[in-house]
Amino acid sequence: MASDWRPARIPHPADGEAPSGVAERVIRKLSPETIGYREDGKMAAMVAYLLNQHGWTDPEILWMAVDSQGMLSTDRVFVGPVAQLDRNLRELADLAGLDRTERAWLLHRRDICVDDHSLGLG
Repeated sequence: MASDWRPARIPHPADGEAPSGVAERVIRKLSPETIGYREDGKMAAMVAYLLNQHGWTDPEILWMAVDSQGMLSTDRVFVGPVAQLDRNLRELADLAGLDRTERAWLLHRRDICVDDHSLGLG
């Protein structure tokens, strides 16, 4: 019999943060339905995590971290070099037509939501 056990939701680094107009625009523009990258489940889950959007993917990512070697992992999977995530985020931003302010907000989200040990900051 399959188990329906799921881990308790881990508090997100941005829980309690009220969405700003910029946040709402980025969330709308990067929605898997809007931009059409749902077939890349791993990337969709990572973007959903960064934007604190529950229900975009199943399963959801609960945490993301970069180790001292610059390698990105989540609670679900080893991803690879964090530089690849950054490259993919820039490509998504281009595809979605994010403006300068929206891009800055997205990069800020990456900075606060990914536990980064590569520079001893995590």
